[in-house]
Amino acid sequence: MHNRAAKWRRTASAALLLASLFASLSTEAENHSVTAAAQVVGDVNGLDNTPSIDVKVPSDEELLPENHFVPAASPDMKGMDGLDDTPSGDEKASDNEEVHPESHPVKAIAHALGGMDGYDYTNSIDAMAASYEAGFRMFETDLILTSDGRLAARHDWGAYLQPSEPEELADCQLSSEEFLSYKIYDQYRPTLLEDVLEFMEKHPDTELILDTKSLEEEEVLQKFSQIVRTAEEKDSGLLDRLIPEIYDQEMLDAVESIHSFDKKIYSPYLTDDLEPEHVVDFMLGNGLTDIDLQTDEVSWPLIESLKDNGLGFYIYTCNSTEEAEEYAGMGAEGIMTDFLGPDL
Repeated sequence: MHNRAAKWRRTASAALLLASLFASLSTEAENHSVTAAAQVVGDVNGLDNTPSIDVKVPSDEELLPENHFVPAASPDMKGMDGLDDTPSGDEKASDNEEVHPESHPVKAIAHALGGMDGYDYTNSIDAMAASYEAGFRMFETDLILTSDGRLAARHDWGAYLQPSEPEELADCQLSSEEFLSYKIYDQYRPTLLEDVLEFMEKHPDTELILDTKSLEEEEVLQKFSQIVRTAEEKDSGLLDRLIPEIYDQEMLDAVESIHSFDKKIYSPYLTDDLEPEHVVDFMLGNGLTDIDLQTDEVSWPLIESLKDNGLGFYIYTCNSTEEAEEYAGMGAEGIMTDFLGPDL
């Protein structure tokens, strides 16, 4: 009995010793886990509580699965290198919110006197009246010569504009009588220069950009002689509200020989010279402060050159609110549109 009790006591002692050893090992392992966590998390409450123990922190490459996409940092984003990326004030942008340049008010210009019922290039006095009623005060019109030498507000002589004209007249230069005989898109009144100027005489808060569509000197002289004469017959003050588009140096010289307009706008669409240095030199050399550009002529080097030299730019033709906002954000002075409202 005594030997059995002694054996039992030795067995119990061994068991207690093993239990104590396992408890000690478990505590040490737990302490190591806490230490590793403290090493990763870092300083808590401003006190250095990280024991001096080497803990291997896995790299980004080890943490991320293979082929995981990591977006490149945007040059406009801050915070990833410790810089303050918190917006000032109470307003904060969401992670997905796009940031656009701050826009500014731009002049809204009714292109080709304004679109109507989904039709563009109307160049009709009906469209001009509707655009004015909608709030437009600046207009643009195309001017071409009829066969008897009068200026018609029309983009070209394509039959699509006056579909009711006889087949023998289709795509031909019309006389003023023929032009006035068929409605634009079978709905709107065909319009001559004098009709537009008469409207402007009755509405002294209007301005008009003139696209005369010609580089040939004789035709330029013919058109601008008629423009000046017709305006003076009505009200010489109208000339101060007419803004001819200038295409190149020879055209400018011809126009200036007829009348020195207070306002002019450079329009390179007939020459296609969009080299920034050439554009800026031509404008500064001739006292031109603004240029109008087709949407496909816009480039950042050109825009930056214009802005660096204090020159303004207009855009045509834009019928998208989103695009209009983008051009305004780029610094456009004005936007020609067929269908957008006057409050761009």
